[in-house]
Amino acid sequence: MHRLSSASRTLPAIDRSGRASGSAGASYVKIIRPNNSDPIPVPASRHRMGSIILRFVALLAVAVVVLALAWSR
Repeated sequence: MHRLSSASRTLPAIDRSGRASGSAGASYVKIIRPNNSDPIPVPASRHRMGSIILRFVALLAVAVVVLALAWSR
């Protein structure tokens, strides 16, 4: 198996401006940061957990009744 030399495995150093300092001074990576560190607001759920569970149980009961009627025929 061919191994790379340590020089070819190194990544360019990133300075504080977000630019990579390569051999030719080329910019490989640009770091983008938000202006503020506030979390992204999540919209409130329209349904409460109780109503979701109630719907699930009701649909499960309907499915059990339909399958029981189909099995008994």
